[in-house]
Amino acid sequence: MKDRLAVTEFTIWEADRIAYIAHGAMGQTRTDNVTAYIAHPRRVCGLIKEWHKAEVFVVPSLFDVKTMMCAALLHDVIEDTSLTAYDLLHLNVPRPVVEVVERLTKPHDGPSPPSYYQGIAEHDLAIIVKCADRASNLEDALAEVVPGMRNQRWKNYVQKTYDDVLPMYASLPKLRAELTNRLDAIKEALLDAPSTSIAMSTADTCTECGKNGHEAEFCPALGGRAR
Repeated sequence: MKDRLAVTEFTIWEADRIAYIAHGAMGQTRTDNVTAYIAHPRRVCGLIKEWHKAEVFVVPSLFDVKTMMCAALLHDVIEDTSLTAYDLLHLNVPRPVVEVVERLTKPHDGPSPPSYYQGIAEHDLAIIVKCADRASNLEDALAEVVPGMRNQRWKNYVQKTYDDVLPMYASLPKLRAELTNRLDAIKEALLDAPSTSIAMSTADTCTECGKNGHEAEFCPALGGRAR
C-alpha cells in the first residue's frame, strides 16, 4: 500500500526532470551525436502510453501504467549516468519504479548475460518497458540506415534483437509484433545491398564463436556490445 501511494504521489514530470538533468549533466546525445539523449526515454514513455491506449498490452491498473511510464523515463539513468538506485530512492522515486529500472540496467562488464534477459522476462512491467526501449532504438536504426551501404552497428543490433530479445515475447504476440514490424523495415533497408544479408535461421552456426542463430559476419563478439 505504501509503494502504491508513493507511485500515486510521484509525477511523470518529476521522473522526466530527473532523467533530463542526469543525462544532460553527462552531455549525452543519441547516436546521431546531435539529438539530446532525453528524446529516447521520452519516446519510450510515449510508446507505453500509446500501447496502453491501443491495448497492445494489458495490466491490472493505471498504477502499473504510471509505474512503467516513470521507469521508461529513468530506464537508462543508473546505466549511463552517475546516479545509483539509492540516489533515485533518495530523490523520492518510488521503489516499484526503481525496481523496474534496476531490471533494465545492463551490466558494465561485457555483453549482457542470459540472466539479464531472464530477469526482465520474469517481471511483468519490466518486459513491457524493455519492448518499448527496443522499439525506440529500432526506430533510430531505421532513421540512420542508408540503403545500399553496410551499417555494421545496426546489423549487429538487429541480430542481437533476434537472438536475445524476441524470444522473451513468444507469449506476448502484440508486443512481439511491435518489434518484428520495425525489424522488417530495417531488414528491407539493409538488404538493399546483396552483401548485407542478415542471418535469421537458428540452424546457422557462427564460425567465430560457435553459437547458433547468427553468421560470423554478425557475431556480437566482433561487433562490440549492442545497446
